[in-house]
Amino acid sequence: MLHVWDLSTRLYHWLHAFLFFALLATAYFGLGANNAEQIHTWLGTVLFTLLIWRMGWGIFGSETSRFIQFLPTPKTLWRYLRGRHSVQAGHNPVGALMVIILIVLLGLQGSLGMLISGWVDGKELFGRSGIRTLKQIHESNALLPIILISMHIMAAIITSIKGQGLTRAMISGKINLPAHIQPPKLASNLKALCWLMCSVLTVVALIVFKPFF
Repeated sequence: MLHVWDLSTRLYHWLHAFLFFALLATAYFGLGANNAEQIHTWLGTVLFTLLIWRMGWGIFGSETSRFIQFLPTPKTLWRYLRGRHSVQAGHNPVGALMVIILIVLLGLQGSLGMLISGWVDGKELFGRSGIRTLKQIHESNALLPIILISMHIMAAIITSIKGQGLTRAMISGKINLPAHIQPPKLASNLKALCWLMCSVLTVVALIVFKPFF
């Protein structure tokens, strides 16, 4: 079995999943709490911080986490859909495309959430009517990640039934691959922690100093 996913990527994956469903619960069901909106804002800020970390990890992180390593081309997607794509460590082309789309969509959601939450003074830039428009976009845009993540869960279930063990691999970090596949280079946990601290400081700076407003 090859070790293909580093610890930080696995922790990010499951924290992302927990925060996403917690955000849905606070947005649509309120969890019976009077301060559901405030909880939603805090959860969204944490997820936004993790997304900044993931974007950085996609550049400086482990080989299987880097965008340049798994960003699919139309040719590789077509070959994969026709069953002619060679096996490799890390994301398959469809999974890679899903990762990119989700990061972009959730990054947009997080950016809109920061603007309308009051963490940054979006009213100074867009005005009250502009903020109302951004809030509407934030609410309607939420449907796309819900659909895509539902598709992702269904794909994970199907692959598990087929015995590919992708969900199990995101827990253990290891997966069965052909003997000729070379093990990927994984970055250290210390490097991941340092970048996480940079991501936290970035969000804190946005909130405290409001550099763009």
